[in-house]
Amino acid sequence: MKLVQIDKVIADGSSTQIDVVGIDTDDTYFVVMENIKPGTTRAVLGRVLKSGTQDSTANYDYGYKNLKAYGAFTDTYTNNDSKLNFGTVGGEDNRGLNGVLALYNFNNPNEYSTIQQKTHQLISGTSLFGQVGGVTHTVSRASNGFSVYVGTNNLATGTLILYKEVV
Repeated sequence: MKLVQIDKVIADGSSTQIDVVGIDTDDTYFVVMENIKPGTTRAVLGRVLKSGTQDSTANYDYGYKNLKAYGAFTDTYTNNDSKLNFGTVGGEDNRGLNGVLALYNFNNPNEYSTIQQKTHQLISGTSLFGQVGGVTHTVSRASNGFSVYVGTNNLATGTLILYKEVV
């Protein structure tokens, strides 16, 4: 197996979101997030793209194990949310969200899109925070990409890369 790059988007400080698109087969896809950082401390959020548009309906079910270098591990889980929350990311130097999302059933209109998530970020000083878990987007309609956004604040830095796994 190998990965083929499908799309790559780099935040330039002028937008609140970055999107990768190009899912058009039933293969497994991966989104790599590199140094996603808002201009000021904010929650970094994500949504599935349907026809290139963020799906903001309350159809995101997820569960994560929060891995904290500075305290006890905790769980986060919810049903029927309108977004994914990757956690609060500081705008300071040496901060930023990094991770890999494995995307399954995105092109299949008869199945829910699912995501396996592994992310990490530096909270403050040397305090590392990570999440490992999964997401189900409970909409039976094909998805063609993924979006990362920060609401009212622009993304200062960050790269999203979409890969397709091929045999």
